Amino acid sequence: MSKKQYKSLDYNSRVVLEQLLKAGYSKKDIAVTIGVSYYTILRELKINNMTALTYNAQEAQKRKMKLRLERERKIAENN
Repeated sequence: MSKKQYKSLDYNSRVVLEQLLKAGYSKKDIAVTIGVSYYTILRELKINNMTALTYNAQEAQKRKMKLRLERERKIAENN
């Protein structure tokens, strides 16, 4: 059984997410608007340790890029 591939949000989607959260939209409505699963929205908030009130697209994107670089370095070191 293979792992399910999750869709990750890009920066533009994160900006839309931030704006809609601050405007008071529900997470389900945001998921439909962005075109991702409801669980993608929940995972994005959980991974970044942010709530609907504190979500910041720039901080979330910085964290994502930092984790990606760390993962790439780890792979390079193991080769």
